[in-house]
Amino acid sequence: MSSIDPRDEFYSGLDDWWAQLWALNIATEPPNKNIKYKFFSFVSDRCQEVDDWRMKDGDMEGLFSEFVEDLGTW
Repeated sequence: MSSIDPRDEFYSGLDDWWAQLWALNIATEPPNKNIKYKFFSFVSDRCQEVDDWRMKDGDMEGLFSEFVEDLGTW
């Protein structure tokens, strides 16, 4: 019996969400992988702050909005 690493499961779910965002919701090509990795790092930091790695409905959309706002401050 093999166990699934929670971090692997988290990043797999996040990767699925990212793909769906661009393919289904925005209906355009995603930005380069560097932006994807920055978003993953952003989400990981937020999850680490609250010590909760579960992906709940609506959380990713809110985090994506925060991420875009954060990009505007660079």
